[in-house]
Amino acid sequence: MSRDDLIDMSKGRTPWRRHFQLRSKQTPKEFEPEPVSTLSFAARTAEPPTYLPDWQRQEALRRLVVLCEWLDERLDRPAHTYTKRKDYRQVHVFGGLYYSINYQDRHMAAGTLVDGQQTHTDVLFEVGRPLTSSVWLLPILKNLNLASSVQGDIFFDASMIADIGWWLADTAYRLLLRNPEFQELRRITLPRLFKLPKDIYSIALASRPRPIGPLIDSRTVNDVWKNEKAFRQVARENPHLLPLLRAFIEQIPAGKTVPTKDPIMTLKNKFRESGLSEASWRYVARHGARIFRVPWEISKGQPPLEVAIRYLEALQFADLPPPPPPSVVKAFLHGYNNHRDHDARIAEHFQCKVDPVVLRAGLQEADRRRRDSLVEGFAEEFLGVCWWSEGVPYLLDDNQAKAGWQWFVRRWQEEEAAQLLIEDVEPLQWLTRVEEYQLGQLAVVPINSSEELIRESVAMRNCLQTYLDDCARGDFEVYSVRDRRTGKRKGCIGFRFDSDGIPTIADIKGFANTPPKGAVQQVAYDLFVKLQDVEWS
Repeated sequence: MSRDDLIDMSKGRTPWRRHFQLRSKQTPKEFEPEPVSTLSFAARTAEPPTYLPDWQRQEALRRLVVLCEWLDERLDRPAHTYTKRKDYRQVHVFGGLYYSINYQDRHMAAGTLVDGQQTHTDVLFEVGRPLTSSVWLLPILKNLNLASSVQGDIFFDASMIADIGWWLADTAYRLLLRNPEFQELRRITLPRLFKLPKDIYSIALASRPRPIGPLIDSRTVNDVWKNEKAFRQVARENPHLLPLLRAFIEQIPAGKTVPTKDPIMTLKNKFRESGLSEASWRYVARHGARIFRVPWEISKGQPPLEVAIRYLEALQFADLPPPPPPSVVKAFLHGYNNHRDHDARIAEHFQCKVDPVVLRAGLQEADRRRRDSLVEGFAEEFLGVCWWSEGVPYLLDDNQAKAGWQWFVRRWQEEEAAQLLIEDVEPLQWLTRVEEYQLGQLAVVPINSSEELIRESVAMRNCLQTYLDDCARGDFEVYSVRDRRTGKRKGCIGFRFDSDGIPTIADIKGFANTPPKGAVQQVAYDLFVKLQDVEWS
């Protein structure tokens, strides 16, 4: 089970917590496909992979129909429960997947059933609405000899059988998602068969550091269940700290439990050991784990407790201002930490690059603008001043802070303008394949000189100037995407050209290398099409 190990998100509510609202109401979809009552009938119109010859496409379609006929026969009773003893049960689904629930050890697990043999798989799975991907269909395909490389296949060689298996599983699963009986299995039947304590499930939902993704995964349930007393106590006394307790559980050795005498004191001591002050802990106790929502959201590959501690260190560096608006937090963390796409990795002491006076003044200004509903666009200004403070040859003090935030803004703008004038770079100019044009409310401006490239790099806080030689040779082109009315920069798009002049999109970035907003992505693809049509010598 190599694909979709972590089952994707599930929307909606579980039968036993109908009052527990997890998300805001979703906007209705413009198109809802018709329900599928008979899978085998719907399967006949499926399109096999186009790269296959006709005789293999027919065979793939035949196998899909066989699979769907088999599923149709078992949809009226797809799950079976086996109880070996009072404190242990297994739930078998379509004879190819099983869930084990050990009530004594307080542990849930999943595994596969192939030819009657059980194989434990140590992967996460969705508890509140299981079967959220097609991966569970793969052992069924093996049981039916529809996609098994072990016994050989006269229609598909070993290099193809895995792809055929995935196509069969994915196609059948898409049909199952439109089947009312299957939806009842996921939403009602299986959660009831698990027979989890209702309050444990509710506490686990409230304990997720990162609620984006699965509704509730098996590891979270197991951790809460294993440390039931500690979680119950925090749920009674400080429920807004539950995600922190869950984050703490993630970094202790497997099998260990949290001291139940005072789990909150355990958390407090962990923050103390990390060098955080008493005031910082009181700040957390007052505001709760909600202050870490944005850092947790954009640092998915990093332990949540580590993220919380490092982010709180940054706030402590700024004298613990009111919790900043999400847009400012995202810009700050992306601007001062290594990141890939939408994910950042929060480094230790990353905030020390910024003058503490500037950081404190900026975060206080962010709170003021949030209260006045004027926070939109402030993130760019905030980062600009922070970067300006890095190059100030003297320490700032409260006298500058008393002058107001706009004093910092003016100094930053003046320094930026001066820096552009003194750049010691040989003046260079070059041609671009596409001239300036407009697309909707945006203007696409080609960068045609070293001065323009440096200006764009400084204004957008990125490393575009490193492409100077490539641009001069004609191997690289940069286009600035701006608001047509105001001229405000929205993003940068870079294209690299091979020896034949064929373009590839090298980069699409917003301010400070953050993901671009609005229609910048659409502009990139529009430019890509235009560049392909240009004859260049």
